[in-house]
Amino acid sequence: MEKYHLREKKEIKKKKKCYKISVKYYLSLIFALILIILLLLILIIFTLTRLSKSSREEALKSGRNYMNKCLKGIINNITFKISKKRKISVIVPIYNSQKTIKKAISSIQNQNMIDIEIILINDFSTDNSSQIIEEIHRTDPRLLIINNNKNMGILYSRCIGVLKSRGAYILNLDHDDMFFDEDVFDKLYQSTEKGKYDIISFMEVQSGNYYTKIEDMKDGICTHHINNLIVRQPELSYYTLFKNNDFSVVDIQIWGKLFKSSVYKDAVNLLGIKRYSVFNALNEDMIGLFSICNVAKSYKYVRKYGLFHFLNNNTASQIASKEHYMNMEIFFCDIIFDLSKASNKKFAAIIAIKLRTKLFFTISNNKTKRYLIYVLKKIINSKFVEKEYKKQLISTYKVFDLG
Repeated sequence: MEKYHLREKKEIKKKKKCYKISVKYYLSLIFALILIILLLLILIIFTLTRLSKSSREEALKSGRNYMNKCLKGIINNITFKISKKRKISVIVPIYNSQKTIKKAISSIQNQNMIDIEIILINDFSTDNSSQIIEEIHRTDPRLLIINNNKNMGILYSRCIGVLKSRGAYILNLDHDDMFFDEDVFDKLYQSTEKGKYDIISFMEVQSGNYYTKIEDMKDGICTHHINNLIVRQPELSYYTLFKNNDFSVVDIQIWGKLFKSSVYKDAVNLLGIKRYSVFNALNEDMIGLFSICNVAKSYKYVRKYGLFHFLNNNTASQIASKEHYMNMEIFFCDIIFDLSKASNKKFAAIIAIKLRTKLFFTISNNKTKRYLIYVLKKIINSKFVEKEYKKQLISTYKVFDLG
């Protein structure tokens, strides 16, 4: 029994000794860190005193910006892990975007709103886009990366991103676009009036020069000297027209708008995976927006410059072949007919009639020809399309003997 007590006393002494050693170790470590910080501060102060006034101010500004960025990153991490709700989800489809994607993501990360998620859909990129977004993901947990197994196109990528999103509202951003001010998300979210509106449309600026500075854009807008810039101010009336399937409207872009998540998801499900899985290099914005407007019930326009859109002359829609253009136009006409309400089926006929007059109208492929005849007959045989439109269609496409 005495031996047992002696052994127990020895163990207690041993533990106390270990505890003292660990305390000393941590104290010495803290002291060493404090010493290093003091030495760094002395070095910074010494360096700043040797700099000129302008260089000193610039160095201090850079230091402050860096510290703010670090602090914001820490807050983002903590807030994101604690909060389960996301106010806004930003959908960014990516395909060979190594030159522009950092700027696009940075414009989202710089927003004052913290409880957001950034959904990046990598559409089977063959450049360094994958490595770039993975590197950014390591420092920001708000990023969600989805990798497509093959190149599926923008429409599919957006729809997949929407279905994976957890935000109350959804924004779309192209890989080479940027958000303007740091308060854009806050202003748009406040404009929803606690979920009252399904679509919030805002102002954007378009430019053919990707390297135009945001500050120069703002100056150009204020002074009305807008060189190579297009200022877009969507009208409230566009939604009503689009809701009624009037496709004479100009504002057909899916970006520059904040959508209620539940409405957007309903629209994607209405569109269906078979439709949005078709590779589409044309009309993807109009198809997406048309689907949403069919479900949405309320719209609001906000006079806020929120987005810089780069006019890229090498996008898929601009380099597609005439045959592909033709296929996509027929596909669009088919979707409009299927998704339109009964009273608006005639708009599919109007689109089909206009299609014949377009410069790129050409059919050399038998599969395309069969698809066009199938869609035309579907419209002609519909009881919801007036006789005058049916006659026009038969006359316009008399080469196919549709009568």
